[in-house]
Amino acid sequence: MNLGNLNKAMELYKNSLQISREINWTKGKEACYRNIAAIYTTNEQLDEALKMYQKSLKLAEESGDKKGIASDYMNIGVIYGKRSLLKEAKVQFLKALAIYEDMKDLEGIGTVLGNLGNVYLHENKLQDAQKAYARAVKYYERIGHVEGIVKQCSNLAVIYSMLNRRKKAIEILEKAWGIAEKAGYQALVASILWNLGSIYQEEGRYSDAKEYWEKAVEIFKKIGMPHEVERLERLIDGLEKA
Repeated sequence: MNLGNLNKAMELYKNSLQISREINWTKGKEACYRNIAAIYTTNEQLDEALKMYQKSLKLAEESGDKKGIASDYMNIGVIYGKRSLLKEAKVQFLKALAIYEDMKDLEGIGTVLGNLGNVYLHENKLQDAQKAYARAVKYYERIGHVEGIVKQCSNLAVIYSMLNRRKKAIEILEKAWGIAEKAGYQALVASILWNLGSIYQEEGRYSDAKEYWEKAVEIFKKIGMPHEVERLERLIDGLEKA
């Protein structure tokens, strides 16, 4: 979403919040606070986002909205993570995880585990990150959540690559590739091809890296993602000059 659309969305949510206040509609206020917080997060206005999530959390707790409470804990954790407050982020994610597990919300569990994996990765606890990402994949597989599967497989591949287990990383990415291709998620396919090319580059297999990056460029061009095309073409240019 571009800046103009974000501004329009912010105006809409603030107007909706005002109406929800006037009619004392708790659920409406809670949703508006959460949506406004999401926009502040996108704009990196983290202090404002945190205030909004804390307001939606308070309302969710008062009304007993367990799914809303878990969502707010998770989003507050994401903000702490962006601030590199990893201990605080982990506390929020674990609170969210406990609620999602109690609700048997498999998508919520998968999402929180992915976020926990990110925290462990930044703490350089690679084994813990690997376990969290692998668990996330399993939960997403149970509900057929293609984007979740592919994202967490990609995260797992990063870990295996860091552990110098590139063969395993390639195996996981190829699995994700097949899933994304079958589901017709071209942006995800291009992202996987990009990651595969990066691993081949690390291995010094420059012709393979170039081949996969060029395939990714073709897809990004087809689906209208010019920034990704530009970044990849710079990488390809760097390979050719190496």
